[in-house]
Amino acid sequence: MDLEGVKANSVTFASALDACSGAGSLADGRLLESSLSAQGLERDLVLGTALIDMYGKCGKPDDAAAVFAKLKMDQEGIEKDRITYLNILEALGHGSFLREAKVIHARIVASGLDSEVAIGNAIVNMYGKAGSLAAAKLAFDGLKLRDVVSWTSIIAAYSRQGRHREVPALSWEMHLEGDHREIRAIQSLLHSAMDSPLRPQWSRLGSSMLYTLAKASRMGPPVLLSFTGMGEILGWDKR
Repeated sequence: MDLEGVKANSVTFASALDACSGAGSLADGRLLESSLSAQGLERDLVLGTALIDMYGKCGKPDDAAAVFAKLKMDQEGIEKDRITYLNILEALGHGSFLREAKVIHARIVASGLDSEVAIGNAIVNMYGKAGSLAAAKLAFDGLKLRDVVSWTSIIAAYSRQGRHREVPALSWEMHLEGDHREIRAIQSLLHSAMDSPLRPQWSRLGSSMLYTLAKASRMGPPVLLSFTGMGEILGWDKR
């Protein structure tokens, strides 16, 4: 574009970086960052977040951390809204950015946005992917309202750390606290169980949860299994 005399704007750069993230094209992403710097846009919050996302997905956490350090933050006069925070949290979730995660978490708390369900869930998910189960659990315990995404995120965090023995109890706690909308979380739990030595225990837990769910929703177990595709995991299709 530059060779043709057309100067890219923020929207163009954001779209191009998104394409690089999807394709895992690190070389093109680096060229885009050079173009951003040439136009003085390397500290733009939206584009910086897109760069963090791109480098994270391309397996370059050090580059992503360097971009994060350059971003204009709150104390420099830029007020970030919930959408911007969600984008940054998602971007930081693509790599081991624990230090950066703690920085952005502190700023979210200071802004008062940590009480929002979507933000809180994103924080749990970010810490889980960053490898800090303790921080993920602390953020989860601090949620004023938990939904299916909250539970799925913390279950996934335990699974990533190999804490499989604790997942069934956590999943049962979710079931007892839930409002019978946890099909997606049950699917996540049972699909994880496929490669776990605890598959029999997880299957029994899943069976109990699904029967309760089927009864509450007035759906018969066969109908629910057909809808969710979990019969093979539980072994019900062999009965």
